[in-house]
Amino acid sequence: MVKVSAVQTKSSGRVLKFAIILPFLFFATVQLHATTYFVNVNPSSFSPSTANIAVGDSVIWQNQDDTFSHTVTSTTGLWTAGYLLDYQDTFGLTFNSAGTFPYYDQFDNFTGTVVVSSASGPPANDLCSGAVAMTAGTPYSVNTANATSTSDPTSSCGTIGKGVWYTFSTSSSGAITISTCGSSFDTMLAIYTGSCGALTQVSGGCNDDNGPGCVATTASLTFNATAGVTYRVLAGGKSGASGNLNIVATLPPPTNDQCNGAIAMTAGTVYTMNTATATATGDPAPSCGSTSKGVWYSYTPGASDTVTISTCGSDFDTILAAYTGTCGSLVEVAGACNDDNGPSCTGTAASINFSAVAGTTYRIFVGGYAAGTGNLQIVATGGVAAKPIQIDQRTYTLGQFQQGFSSDPGNFLVQSSSNLVQWSTVTNITSTGHAIAIDTPGAPARFYRVKTP
Repeated sequence: MVKVSAVQTKSSGRVLKFAIILPFLFFATVQLHATTYFVNVNPSSFSPSTANIAVGDSVIWQNQDDTFSHTVTSTTGLWTAGYLLDYQDTFGLTFNSAGTFPYYDQFDNFTGTVVVSSASGPPANDLCSGAVAMTAGTPYSVNTANATSTSDPTSSCGTIGKGVWYTFSTSSSGAITISTCGSSFDTMLAIYTGSCGALTQVSGGCNDDNGPGCVATTASLTFNATAGVTYRVLAGGKSGASGNLNIVATLPPPTNDQCNGAIAMTAGTVYTMNTATATATGDPAPSCGSTSKGVWYSYTPGASDTVTISTCGSDFDTILAAYTGTCGSLVEVAGACNDDNGPSCTGTAASINFSAVAGTTYRIFVGGYAAGTGNLQIVATGGVAAKPIQIDQRTYTLGQFQQGFSSDPGNFLVQSSSNLVQWSTVTNITSTGHAIAIDTPGAPARFYRVKTP
């Protein structure tokens, strides 16, 4: 079908005038029991970026970007480009010859590959030694009809038939969920540590039905993973069942994913995190742009002042907004929303300035433009109350005494008095660091004090 539309892209200002969407492209004959694989088209990547399929299988790409359009364009011009203009639009191809078929998104230039094998044997990850390494958040698909049970261990929740293997590791300890939601058959899952010849099942690491991530007969489980440990995942069918397996590993969202988990910021301290696992749950709609997968911070200035919040140095396109009020009733601060080229950062890293009131807690929301994620750097400056004067050690020499104290520069006056009633500012002061020396020639004053101006 032919679809005519106009789409404005952020990066270059292009307008797409029209596109042709083909439901499928057929090359030759179709194999029996062919499998359909799905690839998500995210704002900046195809997921998975490489699809390993057999001759006669099909691949369907689906647009998961709710803001901008993308394409599935053959690098070698083998097929007419598929345009995914709107959210959830799909484009499909059936591959009936073996080979490697690279493609790219002609708007944003990220790439993917379809690898078509002519072999009709078991999947490449049929054995533990051929396990596919999983990336968190990336769905993996395979048809298990030709999988075997060779060397598959017996799990604590039953016999897993026609299993295939994956591995997963994480850089930080915490709860990990593995799920097979959307698979076409009754699945089972088990998690192991150790080498392929000496596997040990993780405590609680087995599920048949109704796990934490899926309902009914598609398996899912959550376990506490230790950073740096490689976990081996066996996924197969109950009672020898097989079919199209969908499997994904997910990490929990960050602790500041929700407003009520906001991290309190200290002026001048740079906070860093990766937002890949942030969700869009409860995210506000900033006035300056479309964002999701945001995280929360808070800042309470000690003095009424201009406060600056910046995300300079972040490696993705950020949007930033400041709010007052409670988490259930937020009000955006006037002028405190930015997408690009703010007062402190150039380019796509957001920054804001706003007039802050001492003692008011401001809630800071920062997310990625068009659901982008990455390594975030954020810092707050301004609104710092003057440091109080603290009296330290006192020493005396002939005609002079030395009094040590600490405070902010310019935040003190030294005064003298002979009667504790009339006070005058002392000017004959020598300052070294936080120590002051007061000359007392002639008839020195009996009393001295240090005070704020």
